[in-house]
Amino acid sequence: MPGPAAGPGIGKRPRPAMPSFLSRTTRSRRRRGRRPLPSAWLATLESRVAYYQVLPAREQAELRGMVGVLMGEVSFEAGAGLAAVDETMQILIAAQAGVLLLHRPLADLPRIETAIVYPGAYHARETRHTQEGVEVEEDEERLGEAWSYGTLLLSGEDVLYDSIHIDDGTNVVFHEVAHALDAQTGESDGVPLLADQEAVEAWRQAFGAALDALGADLQRRRKTLLGAYAAEDEAEFFAAATETFFERPVSFQAVYPDLYPLMRDFYQLDPLTWAHLLRRAGA
Repeated sequence: MPGPAAGPGIGKRPRPAMPSFLSRTTRSRRRRGRRPLPSAWLATLESRVAYYQVLPAREQAELRGMVGVLMGEVSFEAGAGLAAVDETMQILIAAQAGVLLLHRPLADLPRIETAIVYPGAYHARETRHTQEGVEVEEDEERLGEAWSYGTLLLSGEDVLYDSIHIDDGTNVVFHEVAHALDAQTGESDGVPLLADQEAVEAWRQAFGAALDALGADLQRRRKTLLGAYAAEDEAEFFAAATETFFERPVSFQAVYPDLYPLMRDFYQLDPLTWAHLLRRAGA
């Protein structure tokens, strides 16, 4: 889920230490992406990231490079209850994030500066306003968040599970990186950076209709491919759709035939071509 763009808690929270800005230049990224991965990193990628196993050879090679890029510029920090973010966890996060960034120009990567990892689900305080105008504070259990200045919060337990189980339609890293891609426009509104205004209008129309249909199905208590959380707003719908597009592409195309080509073109990947491998890879 996206974190607040601004507010009392965010404004006062000091930003964590991060790698130098120079590590995020296109030249630096290109250099890291060309380097062979250390043998331990490659072993983790091959044995612990099931999605790596199903990607075509070209995309596997690019993902190795993307892991090198992200490992050189993302600061990994331990959340409450976790002593440290070990190297395996770092690779799992970088690899799963990298899947969504394949074929994207290195200059156009979303802002991901810090990943704060908790042992499992964590609790966060959230302020909401009721219809009556009353401000209410709630304690909410969360698996992940994406904050506006490039910080991801992740449940380590779910990162581990999702790295192996890649056909159940849920992936916390995919979900939060989708929010980061969404935020590149300056707004978290379910519309990521697209080629032109015509593409934006086509996207808004297709996704808006799908979100409305999901809300109607939930009101009628019909079974839905995307759950109730996806119906909260456009940003959550896009993030949930991203998870399902990659992990249950056959079902996603069947339920959302108008959305599938839009997602395929945005991510420049077609999961239908390897859908038959998803369950086998996670077995």
